[in-house]
Parts: sequence; C-alpha cells; structure tokens
Amino acid sequence: MSNENDLTTSATTDPAIFSKDGYRFPASDDMKKDVMGRLEQGVKALFDTDQYKEFLKTVSKFHDYSLNNCILIMMQCPEATRVAGFRAWQEKFERTVKKGEKGIRIITPRIRKEEVQDKDGNKKTEERLSFGVGVVFDAGQTEGKDIVLSPFTVREDKGYVENYKQIKEALVATATVPVSYAPDLGGASGVFKRSTNEIVIKSGMTEIDTISTLIHEIAHSRLHADTKPMRERGATRGGLEVEAESVAFVVSEHLGIDTSQSSFGYVAGWSKGKEIPELKGSLDIIRKASTELIQDFEQRMTQAKPLAKEEGIQVTNEQKQPAPALSRSR
Repeated sequence: MSNENDLTTSATTDPAIFSKDGYRFPASDDMKKDVMGRLEQGVKALFDTDQYKEFLKTVSKFHDYSLNNCILIMMQCPEATRVAGFRAWQEKFERTVKKGEKGIRIITPRIRKEEVQDKDGNKKTEERLSFGVGVVFDAGQTEGKDIVLSPFTVREDKGYVENYKQIKEALVATATVPVSYAPDLGGASGVFKRSTNEIVIKSGMTEIDTISTLIHEIAHSRLHADTKPMRERGATRGGLEVEAESVAFVVSEHLGIDTSQSSFGYVAGWSKGKEIPELKGSLDIIRKASTELIQDFEQRMTQAKPLAKEEGIQVTNEQKQPAPALSRSR
C-alpha cells in the first residue's frame, strides 16, 4: 500500500526553503517528485528556531491536516489561515477563488478500484490507495460570504482569560489524570508526576499562565505516562520537553493565547544528528497529540453549559500582574 512518504530524494537543503513570500511549484512533468523533494528539504530546514515556531503556528491552524501537508502549506503560503479545494470553497463556503490565483500543492489520497482474481480464480473488486498531488487555495485567495471563525478562541486582557473557569474545567477533563494545585513546586510552574500519575500546577499564577502551563502538563500526561514506547523510540528528556512544549504552543496558538514569549532555542540541539524519518516521527507525534487535545477540548466546551461572569473569586495583586514566561522545569 502506498503512503505519503513513499518517495525520497537526495536533495540538498536550500536555506531559503521557507521564504516569507512563499513558494509556488512551476509546471512539471513529475509534480509528485518535485513536491516530495522539496518536502524533504523542508523537514531539515524546519529546525531553524524561527522556522520551527512558524511550523507550530501552521499546525495550530491546520491541525487536522497531515504532517507533510502542514509543511507544504507553510512552505508555499506562510500567511495561510484556512485552505480548501476550488469546488469546496464554492459548495461549502459560498466563496470563489479570485481570478489569477495560483493554488497550493498538497498530497492527496486517491482510491481506485481494481478487478483481481483470488486463489480460486474468482474475480472480485478491491480498492487500492495511492497518493498524488492536489491543489487547494487559502481563504485570502477567495472572496464571497464571510468565514465563521472558531467559537472557542480565548480572549485575554492583561493575564485574564474570558470564561476562564469553563476553559480550565474543559482542559482538566481532557487530562484523564487528577489535577491539583500547590503554592510551591520548587521553581517549576507545573509538573506531571509519572510515579503517582497526577498533574500539579503552581497556584497564584495569572489565568493565562495557569492555562498554558496546564496544557503543557496535560501533553506530558497524554504522551509520556507510559515509559515503554518512549524507551522503544529512544526518547531523551530533552526530546520529551520539546514534545510537551510544542503541543502546548500549538494548542495555545489555536485558542488565541499569547505565545510570543515561547522560546524554542533548544530545538536545534535536540534535532542535531537525527535522520529525516526520525525527525518526521517526532513532528507527527506532536501534530497528532495537538489534534487530539484540540478536538477533545472543543468537544467538552460544546457540551458544557455557558457560564455567567464568575463571582466570588478573590484576585490577588500578584495575579493582576502579567507574569513573565515561566520555566516548566520538571
């Protein structure tokens, strides 16, 4: 069975693989080979710190797309916010692609039916899956009816989060492990304790820091509770932190929480010496975990009853001050 990664190349890395103006594939006799070749270059180029952060922002907007397609969208249209095919824009969104716009190439599944014979000579029809290259367009390349944005975007103001209690409760429910709060965690803002399978968050932080730390520790609880798969893939402590912080960044960015203070300066060192399949494996773990957490959170928010403005909550002077980026050291 074919898969998205069934074609590799020996292309060398182009330092400008992710240009701010984007890249469009020229006409080609073998578009799939061209797309996969540039995609391979892109994987290595991602681990420049700035590019890695931009990649996570792309995942936050296209979390239900494959890893390869997230990279391809970022490579060709860095400012993309929502993509769909030419007809999908017309039929689902009542929008049309502007004249002269050039599409974004992505990898698309294709199913074809073949007539085959079984061992007894009987004929039957089987479906074969393969992958080719399709074309989508970003919302900015279209015009028409207004696009409805996600109803779960968090609005924040100086450390406060609208519907904070409801959002926190929905996130806690996605953890599937107990969550408690403590005034002192030895310098950490949060911790996932594998030995007791619980999350502890530092109390007294601003609402925004509490939410972002909670997401980080939930990522640990979902990805790193079982040590066996981590041993099998040779995960390091640094690698686990990259995964948890990356998931936290993607989910926070998707919700509209300020991620400007997030830093990924350690990513280059973590990725050094790794081969492309290993790097793509780690990136796909991050993408899948982010997707599952976002979907789980939004489902719980949909089921929750709307909350009136919270009353009776004491806010200390410490909480009123936007906190600096806090280390989530374990």
